[in-house]
Amino acid sequence: MPGLYEADQVGQRQEISNEVFNIRADETPFVSLAKKDPKPKKKVATWQVETFRDGSLGGVMDGADVDSFNSQGRELLTGVCQKFREPWFVSDFADETEVAGLPTGEKGRQKMVAAKVLKYSLEGRSLSILECSTDNGTDTPNATRGVFRWLQATAQTVYPVPAAFRPASACIHSGALSTLTESTFEAQLAAAFKARKGKLNLDGFVGITLKQKFDNWTARDPEASAANYPVRVFRQEAEKKAMVKCVDFFDFSTGQVRLHLSTYLYKNADGSDSDYTHRSGAFLDMNMWSIGFLGDRRPRMVELPDLGGGPRGFSDCIAVVKCLNPLGQVVVIAEE
Repeated sequence: MPGLYEADQVGQRQEISNEVFNIRADETPFVSLAKKDPKPKKKVATWQVETFRDGSLGGVMDGADVDSFNSQGRELLTGVCQKFREPWFVSDFADETEVAGLPTGEKGRQKMVAAKVLKYSLEGRSLSILECSTDNGTDTPNATRGVFRWLQATAQTVYPVPAAFRPASACIHSGALSTLTESTFEAQLAAAFKARKGKLNLDGFVGITLKQKFDNWTARDPEASAANYPVRVFRQEAEKKAMVKCVDFFDFSTGQVRLHLSTYLYKNADGSDSDYTHRSGAFLDMNMWSIGFLGDRRPRMVELPDLGGGPRGFSDCIAVVKCLNPLGQVVVIAEE
């Protein structure tokens, strides 16, 4: 009588790990750093901006009366609130079935994922080139303007930023990534410094290819030699046996820049990566940015009535990306 081999066994239990492995390690630095505003109370939000004029350097003649006057003007900026929504549904059978690695069940898992994806959508829209729009009742919904559209030198299509408050073209790098050198980047910062009339304190949200460009500045200076030889020496502790080639912080005469890696820059309207996603960067004064929530409608979770097929619901929020003043900030939109 032959023995029993494992291949012939009947009734083996399936072995499934209690861990669910997700390759994505997304972070949402812009949404995390931006100030949160419980206003506006209407879908079209407005706020005031100004920049002080330069004072006269001339003298006043003895005995001269005041016969001309100055005043400080202001302008309005306008943004539109957008509704973000991420629905979820779990069938009755899926909800009642025990699944490895899901201590809160399939329903709990789907609710958690919907909340995460909603935040990804808000981050992507915030760091996009997409323009705002207002609901036309047919095929155009309310939509909020992205960072790269706020920080352009030309007038926007809808609710344009007044010319005096648009970044100068010198603050914007658009072209091949190879043409972005330390000198050109410092020139951008210098233009922003002049607009701000003071030192910069910027957070840079950068794609990985642009970040690697900055990292490379630690190894060689392509402006110092036509042959691109290494020209910089760094002292490192030999026993650590580590090569450090990373730049996360700049301290220039014009100000300071902190870098944050992002995979959400310049995305297409459907959420997919564009040709610019990983090569672009937005260097922002976060004191000049906020996310306003219409009626304080912050991200929430809503469960809908079970109509017989199983539990369902959605995560949503209504938000507007507000650039409180576009001056003194820079962007990089790099091509191949």
